[in-house]
Amino acid sequence: MRKFALVFAGGFCGALVRYLLAAPLLALASRVWPAAPQGFPFDILFINATGALALGLLYGLFERGAAISAQARLALGTGFLGAYTTFSTYIYGADTLLTRGVVLAGLFYLFGSLALGVACARLGYVGAGAILARRRLLRRGRVYLRRFRRTAGMPVDGSAGSGAHALRSDAADAADMPEGGERVDGAYEQDREKEGVR
Repeated sequence: MRKFALVFAGGFCGALVRYLLAAPLLALASRVWPAAPQGFPFDILFINATGALALGLLYGLFERGAAISAQARLALGTGFLGAYTTFSTYIYGADTLLTRGVVLAGLFYLFGSLALGVACARLGYVGAGAILARRRLLRRGRVYLRRFRRTAGMPVDGSAGSGAHALRSDAADAADMPEGGERVDGAYEQDREKEGVR
């Protein structure tokens, strides 16, 4: 029952956000591109593209070991993004353009949306890897900097007492390099000694 509630809550929010964004996006598109064919669904194009980007980012983070629970994936992925994006309205928009005789715009929207969606999903997935790689780099940099300061007899984290600041910095090192390793691209760094932490 909890899973159903998570999907329902996420889906409600996603559909609501899509509804609230539709009118402002169409108004903005009409000002940016006044010569666009009447009825061109800029709102659905933008919403589906950003939804694909967010979904690629979400599952890219998860598959690379980010701390994203199954409940969060249900609420955000299946629920929110599943309702935020829309395939049926996308197809209806393409059919409407083609029926009105705006063939070039209809074909551009039909195939362009697919290509843009795949590209955005891939961009989100690759971006997730870049985010986690930067996070790991910053984490290790903080650990090495604290160890260098301790070795040089310098205060660590602004503390003056050698015993106190050593204990605090050891705790900070443990927080930045958690016991048991960190998951990287589906594999675990089980031994912190290989990273030069000890």
